[in-house]
Amino acid sequence: MEQTEKKTVSNKKPNLYSYRIRKSPYYEATQRYGCKSYTSYNNMYLPLVYEDLLSDYWALKNDVTLWDVGCERQVEITGPDAFQLMRRLTCRHLDKFQVGQCYYVPLTTETGGILNDPVALRLAENHFWRSVANREVLIWVRGYAAGLGMNVTVREPDVSPLAVQGPKSFDLMADLLGDWVRTLKYFWFKETSLNGIPSVLARTGWSKQGGYELLSAWKSLLSWSRSSISSARVCSRKSRPKASSANSSA
Repeated sequence: MEQTEKKTVSNKKPNLYSYRIRKSPYYEATQRYGCKSYTSYNNMYLPLVYEDLLSDYWALKNDVTLWDVGCERQVEITGPDAFQLMRRLTCRHLDKFQVGQCYYVPLTTETGGILNDPVALRLAENHFWRSVANREVLIWVRGYAAGLGMNVTVREPDVSPLAVQGPKSFDLMADLLGDWVRTLKYFWFKETSLNGIPSVLARTGWSKQGGYELLSAWKSLLSWSRSSISSARVCSRKSRPKASSANSSA
């Protein structure tokens, strides 16, 4: 009599990932705090859902949420012709673009179409970061600069953004960095340090509720985020880290 083997069906969800897609320094923290869904953005993982869409929405609307947006890669432009290259890359006038300011600078094609819609940060007279959306902007800018024969260096710096959004984001960042964050003007930034990690705090973000983006050194964040209690979680009021614990754990 032929015996039929019974196959055991596992309900365990597979840990799906690709070596072709990069992980940000916050990736392990997003796993610890229950991220349920990701998408690919700039060849990196972008978290989509923690509890569920509705719960995440109300956390953003009423509280404070922290999101791994390390996929918003920076294209750094430096050198004597950096400002001229910035002007050639966008249709927007940049004459009033000041050091310490963020500017919305659509990246246009040769026919006037929109290739990308980054926000630029001016760190010095000829030092810029372009925080790009989902497109290979680094390659485009390098080719454009080479074609024009401009004296610039174009590279991807060691920077990973973390979005801190929601009406209570101001309290959280004040706990971490000081009350000066409350007076930071919209679309301006300030260079600072978080637990010894060089960072830039920008008064920007994707939500109407307001908040910040913290842009910090990738390699330093990689070790910091592995032990931090607040690296990439959706925070409810009852689980929001206290200032002392957030500082001591980093």
